[in-house]
Amino acid sequence: MPNLGEHYDDAGGQYLPEGDHLVTVKSARFFTYHSGNEGVEFVLADKRGREIKVAFSRLGTALWMIASFAKACGLTREQCNAFDTDNLGAYQRYLVGRAVNVTVVKGAVNPSTGKQYSEVDKDHRAWWPADIEREAEPATAKAPMPSAVNPATAANSTAPSTAAGETSDDCPF
Repeated sequence: MPNLGEHYDDAGGQYLPEGDHLVTVKSARFFTYHSGNEGVEFVLADKRGREIKVAFSRLGTALWMIASFAKACGLTREQCNAFDTDNLGAYQRYLVGRAVNVTVVKGAVNPSTGKQYSEVDKDHRAWWPADIEREAEPATAKAPMPSAVNPATAANSTAPSTAAGETSDDCPF
């Protein structure tokens, strides 16, 4: 006779549900995207053991996103300056074991399976330091997206540049 105890889940599910969560970086690994580009994947877990993975490209033009995540994990500019992004040991030494808050959302429907999975909201860089409590924004407080970039303010933008030939600080803080 099958034993239900083998399927009993004390944690309430093994994956993080939608919402804001305080998590710890549990592991890091390198991988290659189907495009051939190199990436790094982190396993994040809350205090109940529920996990979610988040992956970042290691292309030079995308390192600003890893830097943003590292800053939220508590890394200083000096630590980022010493961080060798081509060395897995750097990710394990500097980020594994650190706490960070993340927002989990439902991702796009996977066309091959028809399923929708939870993911860390990378589109909005929804991670912030573990010692800061995020305040909820009223739905009416959000400003509409501008239909065009204002050239007067674009020059003062702090977003990383990806134009050919330009370089930017990979640790933008």
